[in-house]
Amino acid sequence: MTNRNEASDRAGDSADDSASDRAGDRSGSGAHSSATSGVTSNSTGSPSRSAADSAIHSATSDPAASASAPQRVWLSSRREVAPMVVGLIARARRMIRIADIDLSGFALGALPVCQALERFLLSHYQAHVRLLADSNVWNEKHGARLHLLQRRFSHALEIRIAAVDDPVGEDSYLLVDDSDMLSLCPTAHAIGDLWRNNSPHAQPWATAFERRWHAASHSLPATPLGL
Repeated sequence: MTNRNEASDRAGDSADDSASDRAGDRSGSGAHSSATSGVTSNSTGSPSRSAADSAIHSATSDPAASASAPQRVWLSSRREVAPMVVGLIARARRMIRIADIDLSGFALGALPVCQALERFLLSHYQAHVRLLADSNVWNEKHGARLHLLQRRFSHALEIRIAAVDDPVGEDSYLLVDDSDMLSLCPTAHAIGDLWRNNSPHAQPWATAFERRWHAASHSLPATPLGL
């Protein structure tokens, strides 16, 4: 005959055994599931590809790397000119040169462009803007904001008319610090292109600009004569 103490001992042993069995089953299924997932990942090779993709993404999205790498962008419409000019002016640290037959090609009468030029001239004590054209007609008719800037920064913003024997002609470009260049040269597929961080491309144009600049007679007065 079984007494009460033996019955309770057997019940306790059975409960412990059941708990141990359940724990072992859970642990075994967890190990099996981990092993299975590990095998799946290894068989597909996705972890190694993900690591490689992350490394490539971090390298290409590095701001320092992209900021110094040469870039070329095509312009598809005139509406893109003013925003690109504003962006280039923001990158300038020393010199901005613009050559155009009448200075009408680079939206110099637009308020955002003039504001960007003002910020550039105020933020860099050695900043200079040189505008070279074959004709001053557009500037006289549509360059009111440009005139105001010229009066405020007559020592740093200069406009010259190219010599007759060395005209600007069909050349139309904006140079920023001999490294960035926006060229308006229409082709069958675009109206121009923008080069960033490409001194070898910009340098010949900067040399041609300086030649024409020094061949021009003098800078136009900030205030019209007689006023």
